[in-house]
Amino acid sequence: MFYRDVVRLGEQILVQAGVEDPAWASEILLLYITGKKKIDIYLDREVKVGERERKYFINAINRLTSGEPIQYIIGETFFMDVVINIKKGVFIPRPETELIVEQALKEIFPVKTASILDIGTGSGVIAISLAHFRKGVEIVATDISEIAIKQARENAKINGVRDDICFVISDMYAALKQEKKFDLIISNPPYIPDTEISRLPPNVLQEPMIALNGGKNGMQAINRIIQESELYLKNNGKVVIEIDPDNIEYLDIPEYYRYKFIQGFSGEKRGCVIWKD
Repeated sequence: MFYRDVVRLGEQILVQAGVEDPAWASEILLLYITGKKKIDIYLDREVKVGERERKYFINAINRLTSGEPIQYIIGETFFMDVVINIKKGVFIPRPETELIVEQALKEIFPVKTASILDIGTGSGVIAISLAHFRKGVEIVATDISEIAIKQARENAKINGVRDDICFVISDMYAALKQEKKFDLIISNPPYIPDTEISRLPPNVLQEPMIALNGGKNGMQAINRIIQESELYLKNNGKVVIEIDPDNIEYLDIPEYYRYKFIQGFSGEKRGCVIWKD
């Protein structure tokens, strides 16, 4: 079969299953399985797909229709300017988190030798992106999941920043010494209210629950990170944290802190920068 016909077949199956962006998903899967690049297809419209590749493709399409995230199927995702390997058991980075990283880079721009703490690093995507775009920073990245820390270390090595990041298995700040202070604390913590978990799409529910469930009002982890940050921030240090705009009323910032919001793609309050007044 020709490449274009196989893509169309996959798209039709995904449409019937109600999968979002079926044309995009079908082509991404076929590019992954064939090892082709889009430019290859544009230059040669008569590219053929072998029977074995077609069977692998249909299997991948069926996995997608069953609710498995496409990132787990192909084993990787793209974030800003880095490639991140993703395995089941590790949270999949979202585009909105790029806004948080971009803001963090702005906040540490004036600091010559910045020290950064990334809480709940997951795949390592935030720490790796910061190390990629800002050379010479000192980064500590923590996560309670051993699976996540292992994946994050591998991703740091793949992206050439393994020596710039210290990965620590820790429940937020628990494994850190209080005498260690940071110019920036950054996090994309779990922020979905526990009452909303059961309503999540099947593909999201395949991700680690510890990275999704934000407890009561979705603010349990966020408020803890903010309230305990004073012990780990330098005098002029800042917290940059991703939040859920739907639960912003439950954001608990101590009165001696100042803050500003980070706008999302649609103008919503997607993140927050917090510093001591």
